[in-house]
Amino acid sequence: MLVARSAVHSLRVSAPKCVSVGKTCALSTSALRPTSPLQLQATQPSPIATPVLLGGGLIGAYVDSTYSSGLLAMMMRPTSTTGGKWVKGGFQSKMDRKEAIQILGLREASVNRNRIKDAHRRMMIANHPDRGGSPYLASKINEAKDLLERTTSR
Repeated sequence: MLVARSAVHSLRVSAPKCVSVGKTCALSTSALRPTSPLQLQATQPSPIATPVLLGGGLIGAYVDSTYSSGLLAMMMRPTSTTGGKWVKGGFQSKMDRKEAIQILGLREASVNRNRIKDAHRRMMIANHPDRGGSPYLASKINEAKDLLERTTSR
């Protein structure tokens, strides 16, 4: 016999008894019935559970129907050939003007000394090694600024 103790009641659970039914043995369910008021309360379903679950299901279905078409359209949209915000691959061994413009986040048509200076300052504030940035990235930003200043007329 197994004995389980509770802070409120001590519960006794006995092994199910075999009741003979014809030639077969069926288990008696009397041993599985709750014997404590605590067990009896725990087995009754909450009257609010069904409406809450039904409401959750309806909200889930609404969200799915509302946003699934937008998600599908976004997934089916062709990706841009420029790579968007991020550029694939690493740096070139020798930096050229195009790469320098990409590093500083400028456009070819809008490159002038003031914009180079502003872009360099903005990038160095975000990536300075003294503030947790990478020394390698800082050197590439400085190299891009130097190259663009050499190749850009006043």
